[in-house]
Formats: sequence, C-alpha cells, structure tokens
Amino acid sequence: MKQVIYIIYGSCVRFYSTVVDWPFLKRMKEDLIERITSKVFCEESFSNLVLSLCSVTVKEISTAYV
Repeated sequence: MKQVIYIIYGSCVRFYSTVVDWPFLKRMKEDLIERITSKVFCEESFSNLVLSLCSVTVKEISTAYV
C-alpha cells in the first residue's frame, strides 16, 4: 500500500507542478501524503478502487512470469 500511496502522490505532484511552484509543493509533501493515506484507508469506495487496481496489477505480473 505504501507504494500505491507514493504513486498517487507522484501523480499529484506531476499534475500540480505545472501550476504551482516547486518550493510550495515541497512544503505540502507531508500534508498531501497524509490526505492521500486517509483517502486510501478511510474512504471505502476509494479503498475498493485501490484494492482492485492492486489485484489486477498482481495478476498481470504473475501471468507475465508464467
């Protein structure tokens, strides 16, 4: 799950880097990771989406090596 959170964080930073200056994004890092983590673990619909994505990814990886 930690990797999923960092992937979402990286996506957010990449998206916002075009409209927000980098020092501001660096100051927001902890708050943004905390907010993403709370969405992943506390919001049921988002949690189900993340679990589904992880499940599909694991299946694709495991079938690639068979």
